[in-house]
Amino acid sequence: MKGFTSLSEGMTPQGLVKVMNHYLSVMSEPIRNNRGIIDKYIGDGIMAYWDPPFVDEADHARLACLASLEMIERIGELREEIPELLGVRATPMEQCDLRIGIATGEAPVDRTRHDGGPVRGSSSSRQSTWVG
Repeated sequence: MKGFTSLSEGMTPQGLVKVMNHYLSVMSEPIRNNRGIIDKYIGDGIMAYWDPPFVDEADHARLACLASLEMIERIGELREEIPELLGVRATPMEQCDLRIGIATGEAPVDRTRHDGGPVRGSSSSRQSTWVG
């Protein structure tokens, strides 16, 4: 979210949690509506992918673009809903906007090795995710 830092600096921790939960919920819907898989939430960002077996390989870019367009349509609603959610007249949310990146083509993914072990992480912690 463009403008997230200035938005968060003026909020209480409880208000920020309310805003982020609402924002991530609203922005996750277009991804799911267009058959995307949410890999993780990273701060105010959402990492998602469209990949077989969930979607046909030929459709992944089109579906990602459709989700992005739907997300852009929803930012106006969010600008109106956030002040009401917090019980205030206005917030810096009016100045917030979206940043969306879409990449296509091959990308490495951390899965498990043939022996069941994780392929990436430290000696004490492992996580599987898309890379790139």
